[in-house]
Amino acid sequence: MNTRQKMDENKFRDTLDKYIRDECSPEDIQLMESWYLKETAKESIAAADDPALMMNYRKSIWNEIKNQTGITRNLPSRGVRRLVPRLALAASVLLVLSAGLYYYSGSIRKKQYGSVYENDLSPGNNKAYLTLADGRKLLLDTASRGEIARESGIRIRKTATGQLVYQLDKKQGHANEGGYNTIETPVGGQYMVELPDGTKVWLNASSSLRFPVNFASGKRIVELSGEGYFEVARKVQIQGTARQPFVVHTSKQDIEVLGTHFNVNAYSDEPDTKTTLLEGLVRVNRINSAESVQLKPGEQAVLSATVIRVGTTDIEAETDWKNGYFILAHESLEGIMRKVARWYDVDVEYSGKPVNTTFGGIVARSNNISAVLNTLEATGSVKFILKGRKLTVLQQ
Repeated sequence: MNTRQKMDENKFRDTLDKYIRDECSPEDIQLMESWYLKETAKESIAAADDPALMMNYRKSIWNEIKNQTGITRNLPSRGVRRLVPRLALAASVLLVLSAGLYYYSGSIRKKQYGSVYENDLSPGNNKAYLTLADGRKLLLDTASRGEIARESGIRIRKTATGQLVYQLDKKQGHANEGGYNTIETPVGGQYMVELPDGTKVWLNASSSLRFPVNFASGKRIVELSGEGYFEVARKVQIQGTARQPFVVHTSKQDIEVLGTHFNVNAYSDEPDTKTTLLEGLVRVNRINSAESVQLKPGEQAVLSATVIRVGTTDIEAETDWKNGYFILAHESLEGIMRKVARWYDVDVEYSGKPVNTTFGGIVARSNNISAVLNTLEATGSVKFILKGRKLTVLQQ
């Protein structure tokens, strides 16, 4: 007995309308999404034996994702954050089905798409280097669990889950003035570190964070290049100082907070520096300028060469990397390829006339590179040639 047989037609339509408005009960949400995925799975199985049908199916997936995105933009703001992940989940399952069917038949791949994958590439993972104040350099992904170093009254240890944690040595009782440590992630790497004050920082690929071995007095100042997500400790008690401002310094701006969650994208190859606030309040100050802005939760500051713009943004898309996804929300092809290059360690080049369109879709960062390329190719705008670590984008 299928879902529509369990309820009459009017009840089914009413439940679907409530789902779109984010007014469903948990039971009805599960029922509707189960029906939706079962129906699409039936279509995908039928499509696998017919290249033409397969292409139509992939296009319908793309159209469905665009339609879903349009629905979420018309929802009241109170429902957007809760509904987006559910629609994203449905879209991501559809894309996984589509990507899986891509490999179902080698003949389909050759006749239908025209892309050439001489090999596939595994995704990035947790790996980083730690440079200590005395100049020693440690490879964190191969370091044993437990204490890996001790500096200035601070124990540095690697947890069972692969995170780096700085803790005051209880035997010593206090931390001394110390130098700086730097944690660096290579292309294809990411890492999480908990600083001596309890602040947690997630670093994306090709990023670095320089910070004091301990925050003895005054402001807590760290230096970031690349991209990092911060959960700043709100209340700090270090050597008698109850509250200390936390400052993130990048090449173009300073971000000052007391306790908050935010993401900073400050890659040197990106045209703008983006600061996205999830919780609390932050102030963004342009370096060597009086220009500054204050952000509220849900807002983003975009610092360009000439101005700082502030507006609302898609929080899920801006922090997708920390949560293990590529959420492509109306992004340019070049912007997406920069993300792909950092995570999969590939050199990207372009061939053909530039594509003047934006792309959307959702792919887990744990997938091989082919899953991301298949998602982009489903739009019909691009194809790819992958040879070793050289990725050529064939623009239509």
